[in-house]
Amino acid sequence: MADYDLAIIGGGLNGVSVARDAAGRGLRVILIEQGDLGGGASVAGGRRREFKRFAAFADDAAIARIPDPNAESSFLSSKLRWQERRAPPHQAWLRSIRELLNLRQRHLAPHLHEPVGAGRFEILDGVLRVEWPLREEKTWRLLAYFGRHAAYASVPPTETIIFSLGMTIAAPPQARLEPGSVIVSCS
Repeated sequence: MADYDLAIIGGGLNGVSVARDAAGRGLRVILIEQGDLGGGASVAGGRRREFKRFAAFADDAAIARIPDPNAESSFLSSKLRWQERRAPPHQAWLRSIRELLNLRQRHLAPHLHEPVGAGRFEILDGVLRVEWPLREEKTWRLLAYFGRHAAYASVPPTETIIFSLGMTIAAPPQARLEPGSVIVSCS
């Protein structure tokens, strides 16, 4: 595993800007991007290339209907409508975000008063594993799976699972990860 202070996933304008700023402050940074670095026109082109692998976007007419993320119309249609936050689908997302912030405050923030060392990451069989050392000889771990089909990963039995999404325990210490799964744990 390589040692880094910060891992940034996504090399668009924001990802590149944050990586540059953090590196300028002396942090060891890794920027992970599956395509070209950049922003602006590359965002729309990259999105269209990315969607082309799905059957619904196989032809050029379907690709042309993908909104340009830099267009004013995209901005206007994506603006927050505060009155909708009480509607069922939005209410559920808001609850989830509040729960994640609460978990971060209870489980992670107490360990962040002083730096304790660099984090590490590896990608093995499509599973991204990130580890950050914390105070009191604890380790904060993130497992994220971005594959297309379910996969299995080992979760140490001594871990306290703080948050999981898309994961079911198989034969311990194995966990079944569905595409898009995330597990945050601490030892």
